[in-house]
Amino acid sequence: MNIAIIGCGYVGYAVAKYWQQKMTLVVTATTTTPERISELQAVAQKVVLVHGNDAEKLKSVLQNQDVVLLSIAPKQANAYEETYLNTANTLVSVIKETSVKQIIYTGTFSVYGDQKGTLVDEETPVAPITENAKILNETEKVLLSASSEKLHVCILRLGGIYG
Repeated sequence: MNIAIIGCGYVGYAVAKYWQQKMTLVVTATTTTPERISELQAVAQKVVLVHGNDAEKLKSVLQNQDVVLLSIAPKQANAYEETYLNTANTLVSVIKETSVKQIIYTGTFSVYGDQKGTLVDEETPVAPITENAKILNETEKVLLSASSEKLHVCILRLGGIYG
C-alpha cells in the first residue's frame, strides 16, 4: 500500500517511523523545510519538498497513492488559514485526479470549544471559540465535502500534542 504523509512534522514523523517498523507500506513524506529532508529519508522511501497550496506539486505527490495522512501544522500562530484551510482546499481540488481512496486528517478537539468537562463525542455539536478553531472547523468541512463512495475521509482528533 502506498501512503503519502502531507506534513511530516512531529506527528507525521512518528507515524512514518511506526509504519516503516511495523508494516510493509511505501511511505512518501512531505515537508516544507529543506533541512528536514535527510531526517525524513530514514522513515520514508520518498521525501518531497512541497507547500500545501502548490496544486501541481501536490497532485504529483498523490499519484499512485492509496492513502493520504494530512498532518500539517503552522509555522506561525497567524498562519492557520494558509496552512490548514488553503492546504485542504488544494488537496480537495486535486484529489479526484488521483488514485487516493482514504484521507486521514489529524484534527483537534478545539473545534468543540469549552465543553466544561462534559463528555465529547462525534455527536457533540462543534462550537469553536477562537478564530483558529473556526479555521480548523472549516478545514474539516472542506475535507469531508470530498467524501464519496470512492474516497473515504476520516477526522482523527488528537486531544493534545506536546513536542
